[in-house]
Amino acid sequence: MNIKKTALRNGSVGFMSQVIASLFQFLTRYFFLQYLGIEVLGLNSMFASVFSAFALAELGFQSVVIYHLYKPIRDGDHAAINTLISIYRFVYRIIGIFFLVISVAFLPFLQYIIKGIAVDRSIYFYFMLQSASSAFTYFLSCKRALLIADQNEYIPKLIDTATNIVSELFQIYVIIRYQSYPLYLCIRILQVILSNIIVNGICQKKYPYLKPVPFDRKSFFTIWNDVKNLFSATIAGYIYGSTDNFVISILINTVTVGYYTNYQTVIIGIKRLTNGLLTPIAPAIGRLLIDTDSNQDKEQTFRLYYHIRFIIAFFLVIPCYTLINTCITIWVGSSYIMSPGVSMLLCFDLFIHLVHSGCSDYINGSGLFSQEKKIEIVGALINLILSVILCFKLGIIGILIGTVASQLWFWTGRSWVVYRYCFKMPFSHYWQYLKESGLYIIVSLFTAFISCLLFKMLKIHDPLQLFLAGGLLSLIICAISYFLFFGRSKYFIRLKKLKMRDLCTFKG
Repeated sequence: MNIKKTALRNGSVGFMSQVIASLFQFLTRYFFLQYLGIEVLGLNSMFASVFSAFALAELGFQSVVIYHLYKPIRDGDHAAINTLISIYRFVYRIIGIFFLVISVAFLPFLQYIIKGIAVDRSIYFYFMLQSASSAFTYFLSCKRALLIADQNEYIPKLIDTATNIVSELFQIYVIIRYQSYPLYLCIRILQVILSNIIVNGICQKKYPYLKPVPFDRKSFFTIWNDVKNLFSATIAGYIYGSTDNFVISILINTVTVGYYTNYQTVIIGIKRLTNGLLTPIAPAIGRLLIDTDSNQDKEQTFRLYYHIRFIIAFFLVIPCYTLINTCITIWVGSSYIMSPGVSMLLCFDLFIHLVHSGCSDYINGSGLFSQEKKIEIVGALINLILSVILCFKLGIIGILIGTVASQLWFWTGRSWVVYRYCFKMPFSHYWQYLKESGLYIIVSLFTAFISCLLFKMLKIHDPLQLFLAGGLLSLIICAISYFLFFGRSKYFIRLKKLKMRDLCTFKG
């Protein structure tokens, strides 16, 4: 296997697929608001948060299975691969059944979390349709893990992109032609079934040795030990990504969730773009950690990867913060603009996510699930407790402050796990990392302030022209600021010497 070639291919396909997905999401959301309304959008987002809670039943099983697949794939151990995939298939079928059962059991409680919208039989019907879409994912997706671990993630990405394009076009048609939310959900179910059937067929042809084998209890409990340790991270991820909508719906109202998710769509679109580019690198990190013995080499590649993520965050988040309200105005109208604090906190949260997520890649690649456990639990509590308490005093701003506070905790905590257990470095190395992180934040805040200040000086009345001119202005300011503060840094000098294929595997 050519690791450089596959990593580059996965990254480029992932990036393009996420660009396409984001564009269609913006397009679909526009017609959704125009023809179905903000109330249905709020419901749709609220349902997604509920199903994210149910998805905790997955326990992070896929991440652990992918980690355990790295070694047998490298060694060509087909028996071990079949054992792991069979365990994965069995567990995911159980989760799919549980998902449907818990969805039915939850129906009587919908009236307590949906505020401002009458809960009737149609709401229950919509809820179960969306539940079926999620459940079918568990029934059919077990072979994807092998493709991901074997650095062939581009295959399911291409298939998902093709089927998503077709389904999104049909969804837009039924929204415009019939104004039907149930038909919209049914098309999503068909897309999930079709894409997974195609992926499974291709996977079977690519790995002809795959076959069902008896359930191996010993292997299952080996995996289960890591799953238990990773479960705290799964909970923390849910609380970070989904409880904001819960708290807003319960303590404010469900319609506000619709307004908030417009901003989330922009933020998630940027996350998708970066994830499409960087997520395929995770298997390369796993292989690198297995093949490299020198902790110093591991740290050097980590710091370079960290700086690359900072560059991406710097050139994406600052223009996003500068332009997000203009984007909302062009997209769905100025009536959906929220307070400045919402965009500021969402963008700061996005910056932290993009920069520090490399720590999670190294933790997962090293299998340091138990070492991360306490950090995840504390972070989840910080998020939930602060969000609820501050919501009563500050409203939605208080909820977002709780989210950002937990992200800062995860950043410092996860990086400590990487330095303490993965690199086995003394505290002085970790302290240098923290000081560097502080510099990144200060420079980014300063640059964002200058960008917004100059953007407000633009005397352009047309929103689209303002958006284009503001985007160009913000990118120029980011470039000047970066070269002013980091143009002579060792990371930038090293990056100039690297080729694109080297970036994919961190070779310099």
